[in-house]
Amino acid sequence: MMLYHQDTLAFGPAFIHAYRLEQAANTPRIIVDANIVEHGPWPDTMDETDIDQLLNISIPQDTDGWRYVDYLSQKHVGEFDDGNDGLERHYSTLESLVQKYKNSTDPSIRTKYGWLAAKLKQVGR
Repeated sequence: MMLYHQDTLAFGPAFIHAYRLEQAANTPRIIVDANIVEHGPWPDTMDETDIDQLLNISIPQDTDGWRYVDYLSQKHVGEFDDGNDGLERHYSTLESLVQKYKNSTDPSIRTKYGWLAAKLKQVGR
């Protein structure tokens, strides 16, 4: 798929596809299109085992079948500027948001923060 992007202008089939994926989202996650998962762009040095390992660690499959960027995994602690301290701040911020919105009168907001609360529980929060 093609995407044209210059400064603040973006359009093309890839943009429309991404927009439609976003419209289908009912949880606060970054989903990864199945075409990317299946076809890459994977480096030539990666075999199928390497790709599967990367997917399972960084782009796991959620209960609804979508793969997503796992921004909660403790395996990504090295990506935070302050290591464990940065990860802890990340978790604390997300926990504050869950507490604030988990009882929202808007059912779609409750669903999103319920999902986030369950994911935080999976990482021991």
